[in-house]
Amino acid sequence: MTCRTQDPQPQKPAGVAPLPDLLWDEGEQLVGESLRIAKIAFVELPVYRLAIYVDAPAAAEALAAFAGQPYDTLSSQQDFFDCFVNGRFRKTMHFTFLRKLPKARLQTTFHSALLSRGGPGSAAEVENFTAFMDSTAEGDVLTVRFQADGEHLEVNASWRASGSCAFKSPAVWLCTQQAYFDKDAEHQAIKLNALRHLPEIVFGNGHLQERCDSTSSSNASNEGLALAEAPTGCVQSTLRSRKTWRDFAGRSNGKDGYKFGDITRGVLAKSKASNKSRRLADESIQADSSLDAYRTEISELRREYEDLDRRSGLARHAALAQRWSFFGAGVAAGVGVTLLVVVVSDGLFAMKLSVPCGTILVFLCMICSIMTVVAAVHRSDVCWN
Repeated sequence: MTCRTQDPQPQKPAGVAPLPDLLWDEGEQLVGESLRIAKIAFVELPVYRLAIYVDAPAAAEALAAFAGQPYDTLSSQQDFFDCFVNGRFRKTMHFTFLRKLPKARLQTTFHSALLSRGGPGSAAEVENFTAFMDSTAEGDVLTVRFQADGEHLEVNASWRASGSCAFKSPAVWLCTQQAYFDKDAEHQAIKLNALRHLPEIVFGNGHLQERCDSTSSSNASNEGLALAEAPTGCVQSTLRSRKTWRDFAGRSNGKDGYKFGDITRGVLAKSKASNKSRRLADESIQADSSLDAYRTEISELRREYEDLDRRSGLARHAALAQRWSFFGAGVAAGVGVTLLVVVVSDGLFAMKLSVPCGTILVFLCMICSIMTVVAAVHRSDVCWN
């Protein structure tokens, strides 16, 4: 590793600085950007923004086999990403950190990602490279420039006042790119978005015109659209039929086409929308919990009612049985008294009394027995009620 001094770094801007269209004296061009999002529980936190710059003329030669294909097609081909990683042309990874990161965490992240791809033989080179990392603050910038020879890297960081450092390591040169673009890349969002504008930047207007002509020929029979205009007109016509970059980024002014920084703004807006939807979901869950509590209370009241109804039924059966027992006792008492009166009256009649006392006594006893029965029935009614 060799380091050289340079002019002191200018004061860091507050927040996130906008990306330049061109980088370095050679004019490497910006082809895409994306965010590294960390998920903590249900919260999504942006960690850093990664932008990719390339030497467009050299990249056009190295990627000539993929010319004429839209990015939606290229992004589904791992061969395209492999060719980009192994391509011998200058490219730069431009990191803008969006929050504070400790030195140990940054070094561990890069060390594990590179060593898992480079193997034990690259351990010393990986260790030497990650030792350059330090704690970051919001707005810090780290650039890793890959030279076209396939082995030299130039690393610069805003937290270093001593200047940039140059490394010579084919393993680090390759593995650093593979960490974001190979088939096992952990951050798929970065892989898909960081090269999104490479076709039109690298292959130029001819690529756009070819894409326009292809779109025009495939849709002419259905839509009757003649897209044989300039490339800009083709892009605008295509964007009218789908969501524009201004809509995606949530910009209130400016052109409908892509503006650098739209991806960052769009992802942040999506993160806020997802947080709002989670809050609404939590409120819905709370409402469902209250409804479940009400349902549980209603079920308990229903069980209490059924229990009371069952007990009331048992009480009715007991009262009915008591009524019949009282009624039977009254009838038995009445019959017994009547028989007794009959026997006594026969004796009285045998005495040949001049006054029909026996008959009067019989009627009195019958009345008493009837009253006994009525009293028994009345008592059972009281119990019933």
